[in-house]
Amino acid sequence: MFVDVPGTVLPKKEELNEGDHVAPREIAFQLNKRIVGCESITELEHLVQDRMHTPGQYNSVNVATAFSRLARFRLRNATSRVRGMEGGNAAPKPATLAHLTAITVKHVAHFDFRGLANVVWAVGALKHPLDDLQWLRVLRHLLTLLEQASHSP
Repeated sequence: MFVDVPGTVLPKKEELNEGDHVAPREIAFQLNKRIVGCESITELEHLVQDRMHTPGQYNSVNVATAFSRLARFRLRNATSRVRGMEGGNAAPKPATLAHLTAITVKHVAHFDFRGLANVVWAVGALKHPLDDLQWLRVLRHLLTLLEQASHSP
């Protein structure tokens, strides 16, 4: 088990005993608390890498939060360097971004408008190169959500 943020416990799948059940919603909620609790790109990357090979660990909110946090750290680091302060690690590793991108593309239908908008903003802020075929699916879903919103009362 991992306890990084006070009161946040996330069991890995292999740590659960047969018959143990942790609701996916609870795991996602606790994971989001850990994502928000990260204080650096490196710490967030370790969390993403730790969960990378455990299917079903992320929901759409977790992915959008991780992308947004990475972008905020990146922008904060860039601002610190401009001011002459130590900025730490300036950019997330390509493997981290590729993993989060793959989850976004695979589960795009589960994202709401806000989540996708946050991901698109973060990708732009991170200057993450886009694979047109992958992101076309994301942008199509975003356009569908926009169209649905414009037709609702």
